[in-house]
Amino acid sequence: MAKFVKSLWRLSAVVLALAVLGGCAGQIPYYIQAKHPYERKMYGNYDKIADAARQVLVRNGWPIQRVTDASVFERTTTEGEDTEKDILIFTGIRKHWMVIWPTYTRLNVFVHPTAEGANVDLRWAKVTPFLIKFQNFRNDALAKRLLEQMEEELTIK
Repeated sequence: MAKFVKSLWRLSAVVLALAVLGGCAGQIPYYIQAKHPYERKMYGNYDKIADAARQVLVRNGWPIQRVTDASVFERTTTEGEDTEKDILIFTGIRKHWMVIWPTYTRLNVFVHPTAEGANVDLRWAKVTPFLIKFQNFRNDALAKRLLEQMEEELTIK
């Protein structure tokens, strides 16, 4: 019986170690769906708005992994607006440690041109891989801070 209990403890330790350390960053989506987007209309030159978005992300520790055409990932249905300049900015994955297990976060930033400037759509995702994968798509404080910094960046220029 003692041998069985000892084996059960070892097996439990291995399963727990795999569950905690086995979570990988590949489980966080590259493209984040609009489950809880943070949108803000910004006024001014579109190119300056897109540049401000890039600068604010990098300054806040979100390295830009890729900038691509937003229409590859989603279609906009706004009539009469130029969708050729729509961009989607993917950030790299940030890893945060929560006691003994990691949490991974990523941002997507859509910049859609309008007649007066651009609509900026910020999407955030957090994945905590443990025995099951926990996902969260809300971070109100971060979104507010980044969008306000983007607006401030435009007033400085």
